[in-house]
Amino acid sequence: MYNFTGITPKVNSSSKKSPREGRYIDHHLPSYNNESFDDILNDKVIQIFQKTLATLESEVLQINTKDYYVYTGLSGLSLLFWNMSLGQEDQNHYRMSKHLYEQSYLLWQQKATRASKKSISTFLEGDIGLQCIGCLISLREEKFEDFREMFNLILGVSNGILNQVGNSSSVSYELLYGVGGYLQGLIFLKKSLNNCVNLEKMADFKVVVVERLNQVITLLVRHIVVKGQEFSLGCQSPSPLMYEWHGSKYIGAAHGLAGIIYMLIEGITLVGTSMDSIEQQFKEEITLIKGTMDFVISCQLASGNFPSRKENQEDRLVQWCHGAPGIITTLTKCYQFFRDDKYLVPCKSASECLWKYGLLSKGVGLCHGISGNAFTFLSIFQKTKNISSLYQAVEFAKSCCSPQIFELLHIPDNPLSLFEGKGGLIWLLHCLIQLKKKWNE
Repeated sequence: MYNFTGITPKVNSSSKKSPREGRYIDHHLPSYNNESFDDILNDKVIQIFQKTLATLESEVLQINTKDYYVYTGLSGLSLLFWNMSLGQEDQNHYRMSKHLYEQSYLLWQQKATRASKKSISTFLEGDIGLQCIGCLISLREEKFEDFREMFNLILGVSNGILNQVGNSSSVSYELLYGVGGYLQGLIFLKKSLNNCVNLEKMADFKVVVVERLNQVITLLVRHIVVKGQEFSLGCQSPSPLMYEWHGSKYIGAAHGLAGIIYMLIEGITLVGTSMDSIEQQFKEEITLIKGTMDFVISCQLASGNFPSRKENQEDRLVQWCHGAPGIITTLTKCYQFFRDDKYLVPCKSASECLWKYGLLSKGVGLCHGISGNAFTFLSIFQKTKNISSLYQAVEFAKSCCSPQIFELLHIPDNPLSLFEGKGGLIWLLHCLIQLKKKWNE
C-alpha cells in the first residue's frame, strides 16, 4: 500500500454548510512540479500498483451477485479481465473473463435480474453488454455459430429503436439506459472486432459483419441526432440537440448531452474512412454536434465545474456521471475530432476543479469514484500529452492504494463491481502499468 508522507487527508466538512460537504477528501497532494514521465511512473510506483492489483484481483473474484450487467454485475468484471488479457501470452486473465461470462450467461438465461424490465437494452445496463462479450469469447473459442446467434440478437434491438413512434420525451437517449447506451455496445463491438484475429478465418463473414455494423451505427447516429433536434425545437432549447431523462434535460455523461455526443462522435469516426468523407457524409450532424457542445461549454460554472443541468446551477457533483469529469472526457474527444483548441479552454478550469474536489469519498469506482476521476486526467494526457494531467491521474491512483485514504471511503452498494467498486480501480491500475510498458518499448 502507498504510504503518504506529511499528508493528513480528511473528509471535507466545516461549520459552514457546503453543497459538496462530505463528498470529497480534502487531500493536500503535492502539485505537479515539472516531473518527467519516468519520475511520475517510476519503478516504485509501478511495484505498488502491481502489488495492489494482485490483491484486488483475488478480491473481486469473490463477487456474489445475480446482476449480470456491465455496470455493477458479473459482465463488468468479465469485460475487465477480457481487456487485461489482450496482448498477453498468459491465459489466466482470459480464463477469468470466460468464467465470469459463463456465470453471467446462466443468469441471463434465467432472467434472474431486472433485465426484462428494460425498455431499451444498453451496454452498461442491459443484455447488450453480456452479448457483446459473448461475441468476442465465441470468436476466440472459434464457436462461430454462437457468434452469429449473439450478433443477430444484438442487431435485432435496432429494429425497435429505428421504427419507434413518438418523440424523444417518451424515449430515453442517454448512455446508461437509453439509445446512446445501445450505440455504445455497437461501437465497442466494432472496435473489438477490428482487432480480432479469429474473424480473419471467416473473411467473407467479417465483411458482412462489419458492413452490417456500419449500416446500423450510421442509422443510429442519424436517428439520435434527428430526435435530439426535434425535441430541442419542441421545447425551445438554446442547444441545437436536446434530450430528456425522467423529465430533466441533463448535460453530463451518464444521462445527458456529454455522454450522447461522445458516442455520436465515436460512431461517426468508426464508420468513416477519412475526415473528408466523414465531413461530407455527416455534414449536418457535425454542425449540430458543434453547436450542442458550444451550449455545454456555456453552462460551465465559475468554479470550473458543470451543473447537472442548465436550470440547476448547484455546484455540487464532481464525478463522471454528473459534473466536470464526464464533460472533460467529451471535450477532449471533440478536440481530437475537430482539431480545435477551443475545446481545451474549458478543460483547464474544469481540471483544476477536478484536482481540488475529485478525490471522492464515495469509493474507487468509475461512475462516482476516484478511479473514474483519475481516468479523466488520463484522457487529457492521452489526447494532449500534457504531462501534468498524467501526474494528477497517478496521484489519484496512488491515493486509492493508500490505507489512509481507504479508511475514509464509503462502502458502495456493489463494492467489487466495475462502475461502483474495486473493479474500476483494477482497470485504472492496469491501464497505468500498460502505459508505462508502452512508453519503455
